[in-house]
Amino acid sequence: MKVAIHQPQYHPWINYYRKIARADIFVYLNDVQFQKNGLQNRNKIKTSSGELWLTIPIKQNLEQKISDVKTQGNNWKKKHVKSITQNYKDSNSYFYEKFGEIYEDMTDNLFDIDRKIVEITKNIFKIKTEIILQSDLSVRSNKSDLILNICKALNCNTYISGEGGKNYLDYQIFKKNNIGIEVVKNISIKYPQYFPKIFFIPDLSALDLILCVKSSWNKYLKF
Repeated sequence: MKVAIHQPQYHPWINYYRKIARADIFVYLNDVQFQKNGLQNRNKIKTSSGELWLTIPIKQNLEQKISDVKTQGNNWKKKHVKSITQNYKDSNSYFYEKFGEIYEDMTDNLFDIDRKIVEITKNIFKIKTEIILQSDLSVRSNKSDLILNICKALNCNTYISGEGGKNYLDYQIFKKNNIGIEVVKNISIKYPQYFPKIFFIPDLSALDLILCVKSSWNKYLKF
């Protein structure tokens, strides 16, 4: 059995979903500390003047767990919807159909928002991987040990790692526990973007791909 593990993100890029698709089980790291200036509350879309960060303002306390992070009200939702709909005008109905409920819901829990977005996007990409929470496994540790202990708790034989895993994973300990490590290399794909006269911007949120090509995404992205 193959397991992938990652913190939740706000409208993640396509390589996040490539990790999910390679695994039998994907584990959200929701019981670890929130990462300031990470991607848990922000990501990028394309505009007529280049890339734009969409950032969710949060109420942050020191050593706060991801699952406990709250947003600063809901006004940011109107701002994000405005930015998205102004820059993907021909795809507004598709955006509202797929993601409208996220921005109409009044929840202020960041993890719940991220999780719903990933679930919707996973369904758009027809990914069948089961998703579970770290908190349901009652596994706590740090860095490589945390990943190892989650893999052991799930009795997996392969851990699906991103390229960044080489910076913190202890390969020897995984080998001693008979758990292989499969690294998913990041890719950049090209597809017809809005505002083609400026330039193609790679590695944006997967939302850019979805709104640019809608149901034709599988012409450009293969899992």
